[in-house]
This record gives sequence, C-alpha cells and structure tokens, in this order.
Amino acid sequence: MLVNFRDQKNPNFFYRQDYADISKILLLVKAKALFSLYLDPEGEKRVFGHFDQCDYTIEINNNDVRESLTVIIECDENTVNDLKLEFF
Repeated sequence: MLVNFRDQKNPNFFYRQDYADISKILLLVKAKALFSLYLDPEGEKRVFGHFDQCDYTIEINNNDVRESLTVIIECDENTVNDLKLEFF
C-alpha cells in the first residue's frame, strides 16, 4: 500500500513509499512514536517529530481501486517541505 507522509502544518507530502504491510506503521501512529527521516547522506534534508494521526483513503476510478494511507507527523524540525517530491 502506498503510504504518504506529511507535516501537520503543510498539506504537501514530503515522503511516500509502498509498503507490503502497514501494521507496524499503524502501531507507531497509535503510540505517537518519535519520527526521524533523513533523505540525504549529509543530513541536510531531514524531518524530526512524532507520529500524530493517519487517514486511510480508497479511490475508485471505473474498475480501478486504489488504497493509500496518509501519515501526519507533528514536526519539531522539517527541512524538506519545499522539495516538492523531487526525489520520486
């Protein structure tokens, strides 16, 4: 399932990835666990915070059904919001 990550204060996704099993992510959200994401070796593109909540979405377009999960992070520090998903 596609999992999108976004800052609580910004509707744009800063990261997305496909996961075969999202149960661990749901447990992290439930526990409001710490979140650290480094998108480059130098650590300049990073996000720190806590898992806050998630939204489950089902999109139906003709016969095509697509599920996704949006995980919202309460960010303490976010240096990637302006990347506009350039790394995808």
